[in-house]
Amino acid sequence: MYGGGLTFTVHLLHSLGKKLVFKISKNYEKRTRDFGYGIEYQNVPLTVFDAIKNPFITDMYIDTLEG
Repeated sequence: MYGGGLTFTVHLLHSLGKKLVFKISKNYEKRTRDFGYGIEYQNVPLTVFDAIKNPFITDMYIDTLEG
């Protein structure tokens, strides 16, 4: 379910010294969750990125699970 995308992101974030990922979601959540390997993530709507001058986007997951 996660595989290479998660591993790539974690290695990249560790090499950049980052500890937080913003995950695009329909809703904004104040709390952070465990992304794995010492990284946290926070669900935020796409509009949050309008306020960031130069967002750094590493990769994108597409959820294709239905049902």
